[in-house]
Amino acid sequence: MAQVTVFVNYNGNGTSKHKLNLSDSQSHQGVGNPGDPAGSSNQDNITTDVESGDTITWKPQGDVVDIVSITPKDDHVNFLNTPVHSNDGSITATVKSGFAGGEMESYNINYKIKEDNTVYTDDPKMKMKAT
Repeated sequence: MAQVTVFVNYNGNGTSKHKLNLSDSQSHQGVGNPGDPAGSSNQDNITTDVESGDTITWKPQGDVVDIVSITPKDDHVNFLNTPVHSNDGSITATVKSGFAGGEMESYNINYKIKEDNTVYTDDPKMKMKAT
């Protein structure tokens, strides 16, 4: 069981709508998605490796002031027990057991940025480690 942190940082200098830079404590660095417009600074395509019992924290950084919720995408598996929201704007959840190694979950990070009450959504992935 490990502690994993996903850092959710907003980059307001790009041309894409969300402009997130995602990274995690496993040294994964988000990259642009195929089809992003030229000059986009969006670096939100990231897959975090998890295993049963891991605790994951999504931590806002920069202009991201609140992680509103973490939810599985429709028609995808849900690796997580009920996420808990903290006063510092982060969310923490524990990975459930019973999933095969290599299984993927696409999920939504719903977040707010400084001086904007709009809730934005981004959809990174988690991958279950082989045991």
